[in-house]
Amino acid sequence: MSYEHLDLKRVQTTAEIPTKAKHPEGTPVSLESDFIDYYDHWFDLSSTPGAIPFTRYSVNEMTRGQAFSILFSHHIQTVVTGLVKYMDRDTDLVVVYRDLQAHRGEGKELMPWSDAMAVCPDALCSKFEGILKDAVSIRHLQVGQQWWRMVYRSDDLWRSNCGNVKIEMTSMSGAGWWLPYPLYAVDFVPHRRPADPYGRYGEMVSDFEQLLAVDLNLSPQIGGTPVEAVRTPKEMAELVKIGVRRWGVHPY
Repeated sequence: MSYEHLDLKRVQTTAEIPTKAKHPEGTPVSLESDFIDYYDHWFDLSSTPGAIPFTRYSVNEMTRGQAFSILFSHHIQTVVTGLVKYMDRDTDLVVVYRDLQAHRGEGKELMPWSDAMAVCPDALCSKFEGILKDAVSIRHLQVGQQWWRMVYRSDDLWRSNCGNVKIEMTSMSGAGWWLPYPLYAVDFVPHRRPADPYGRYGEMVSDFEQLLAVDLNLSPQIGGTPVEAVRTPKEMAELVKIGVRRWGVHPY
């Protein structure tokens, strides 16, 4: 199945693009992080006068619920999300978020809705979309004003970024502001058609106009993905700096 025609033009942010950046061009930007990426050594020292501290942690400062709220507020269609006890009783499988600040396939568990009701009715969850044993997702990676889209596939039962992961760069990339953050990734999954009268899962939609967002990550790892090959460490760090100067740090 090809993802080259992936079209996210329908996903438009309502954020106003500031006509003037929050910080002047050339303002130094330092890095505070708990993990290493390939472009880190091109940030300014924290001791540099006037340096803006850009924070990038593997555990997001926002919760999973806040992430879904932000996506929804910018008119980005997400998977059905809510507390387990408020989900539709016809829901089959749900993804229960055990750790509301975890990412990279961690802190969540896939289970039947009935089991979730028995053990954690007050937990945040989302309706599972996709097909088991065919884990796939589409990532929109934004660094400053530059963006790329990649397809993640794996042999994991349901998580595309766990197990043996294959990342494919699509032909889609460009420049332009989307959400008001210096660095972020939005992960999407193809929407699954409703089950037929016999209870079998429907086919995956082929036009991808119904992609559903499942995550917003403000600290995505770039090293190890195909994007690393198209931007030098210096170029990548400068893109992040451009975003920090324009938006500030995590203005959510």
